[in-house]
Amino acid sequence: MGCPEDYQRDIAVHFLEGDAHNWWLTVEKRKGDEVLSFADFEDEFNKKYFPPEAWDMLECAYLNLVQGNRTVREYDKEFNRLRRYVELELEEEQTQVRRFIRRRRIEICNHCLV
Repeated sequence: MGCPEDYQRDIAVHFLEGDAHNWWLTVEKRKGDEVLSFADFEDEFNKKYFPPEAWDMLECAYLNLVQGNRTVREYDKEFNRLRRYVELELEEEQTQVRRFIRRRRIEICNHCLV
């Protein structure tokens, strides 16, 4: 069972502090009587606090991610964290799996040929 959108928005706003809270009050004032959904909040928040350059940096980090000295679990965690922020979310799962496998350390790849 999901949480109603207006409640999601209220919870998110509740946790805003300082400048972020003042920013939201300004957004609400600017929008006037318009009812703002959680999606509206998220869109406004991302426009304010995640400029295109930030999204580009996250996408580059995702596309260039390699396992390196991480454990498989650490690599998996970082892979999935970054994947949420890039527009490649629409990639098919099979493509994501191939990308994950190709970027593991070679000694692990040799044991897990697919």
